[in-house]
Amino acid sequence: MGLRKGEYGGSFRIVRIAPQGDAITTTLHLSLTHLDNKDTYVRMLFIDFSSAFNTIIPQHLIEKLSLLGLNTSLCNWIVDFLNGRLQSVRIESTTTLSTGAPQGCVLSPLLFTLLTHDCATMYSPNHIVKFADDTIVSHQQERRVSIQRGGATTNSLV
Repeated sequence: MGLRKGEYGGSFRIVRIAPQGDAITTTLHLSLTHLDNKDTYVRMLFIDFSSAFNTIIPQHLIEKLSLLGLNTSLCNWIVDFLNGRLQSVRIESTTTLSTGAPQGCVLSPLLFTLLTHDCATMYSPNHIVKFADDTIVSHQQERRVSIQRGGATTNSLV
């Protein structure tokens, strides 16, 4: 499911889309469009956050949701949903934590995405494409070539 701009006065409607496909399509489009130019390359870093949904701290999430302008009653509902879901971690002794969203819950990827929505690029040749706990960071650049002049080598952009 996703939001797409509707035909009626710019309102949004929910439609079925394949979000993974959208992330892959977006990444491929950005990369291939850049690679259509001569002497260019793209670097990509694929990140899969381990136990990402377990790292959601409800209070941090609610602060971010409030900054995004979510309704207070919806924020309270999310806090109630996340609170009381205890996890036990055992290294030497057992420790109980009250963080994280339930694994397998349809809301968990959405909540993690909202928590990390402000992770953005600072430079225009960089792009970040996210789907749940998977992230692709790509960097587009022109190739540098070495030019030999009188025995000295200099690097320049093509």
